[in-house]
Amino acid sequence: MGLEVILKFLELEIKWPKDVLVEDLRVLIIEHLEKYGDPLRWAITFVSAFDAKGDFRELKLEAVVVRSNYMQENKL
Repeated sequence: MGLEVILKFLELEIKWPKDVLVEDLRVLIIEHLEKYGDPLRWAITFVSAFDAKGDFRELKLEAVVVRSNYMQENKL
């Protein structure tokens, strides 16, 4: 079987903890997206106010990730 590459569109909600600075937000987002594949493109589509306790905000993301059968076979 040859190499097969799949593009997958995702809509995700993640928590943005108050101790993560805005300049570190990119790392937080990419870490979440890498669970699904290699991030190709992503965008933040919504940012909530802090929760009632003031611990985190909710982010809504849209992303395209790349997956391949090589990654699946080698559990990457």
